Amino acid sequence: MSAQAIEAQIDQISLEIERQKDMLRKLESRKSLLQRQLNAERDPIAHYPLEYARPQTHLGPLLLLNICNTWTNIALSTPALWASIGIGFPRAPGFEELLEMWLRRAGSRRLQISIKGACDSLVASSILQHSAQLQSLCISFDETNAEDDDDDGCYELLGGILPEMELPSLQELEIFGQIGMATNLLWPPVHRLLRLSPNLTELNIQNITFMMYMDEEEPETFVLPHLETLYVSTWALFDDSIISFLRQSSPPLLKLKLYGRSDVGNLYEVMSLIPTLTHFESVFLRSPFVAELFRYLSQNPHITPNLQTFQLEVAHNDSPTDILTLLAGLLAARRSSLKTVRLTTSGSIKTLPDDLAATLGQFLADGMDIHVGSARDELNILSQ
Repeated sequence: MSAQAIEAQIDQISLEIERQKDMLRKLESRKSLLQRQLNAERDPIAHYPLEYARPQTHLGPLLLLNICNTWTNIALSTPALWASIGIGFPRAPGFEELLEMWLRRAGSRRLQISIKGACDSLVASSILQHSAQLQSLCISFDETNAEDDDDDGCYELLGGILPEMELPSLQELEIFGQIGMATNLLWPPVHRLLRLSPNLTELNIQNITFMMYMDEEEPETFVLPHLETLYVSTWALFDDSIISFLRQSSPPLLKLKLYGRSDVGNLYEVMSLIPTLTHFESVFLRSPFVAELFRYLSQNPHITPNLQTFQLEVAHNDSPTDILTLLAGLLAARRSSLKTVRLTTSGSIKTLPDDLAATLGQFLADGMDIHVGSARDELNILSQ
């Protein structure tokens, strides 16, 4: 057979191979389409309304139990579905039995528990039976639970029931008081909970005033060596307690947010003890304190040298231009690290002197994210 004839046969075979490949691709596409149709027919949840397929997180497990035996078995054999729960008070009679059943279904999974209202001792006992698994705990109070506090107007954490052993898995603890007013909460139980949670990475305490018994001495400072995020109302702490905590714990704090009026001298010391800090916020800081803080941070760039985000909400700002002039000095001193700056005031800022606007505008042009405006709206005066 000549070379020309062989080449012709090779070309013919190559064409046939390409034709077969094209047919195979079409068959695979058709098979995939049919498989999806078959899965949809076999999937029980496909026959139920969309809200069943996309339930709210806390309703998901219960919805699955009410579809069919297949989905009941799936739900009961999937511990992750039961690893989080929100509990509201007042509760229905016998709720603790339901809670215990729910938590058992979570198996050995880490637990995320949210409590709204004054938790009673029965529910607290059920939760603390699983204290070794507790990863996140959020406790909030509101005005609807005001009748549940003690005669002296003071709540007791978890109904006075506290763990006897450490909570090694607890990483996030949040305690929120009533919106618009501070909730009185006994300090000793909270202190004990903190001492038993050495692995906390996030602590958030807002709108809380801690109370001591008249004849009780302030307990020793707790130690949280792994804490990375601290959001706290300044009135929630006893004098110098945050400074004592930082000295003893030396936590690798990255985020600090303070609510309420602060003693600016103490604030200097607080910031000097957190060299790792990258994010700082303060709410309701008075304008004289803000001016002093800007001067201090401008003159001491070695304090919080890694600071990247700086947010302040200034109360009663009578001289916004003076504050913004000091802000420009702070930005110049820390331009190598600061990336985001947000300054809002209770008053209005309508215009800026041309030279100040040009200076701040240059920082914007250099890539810094700067927002300056009133807390009443979201307008950025620098973008006008």
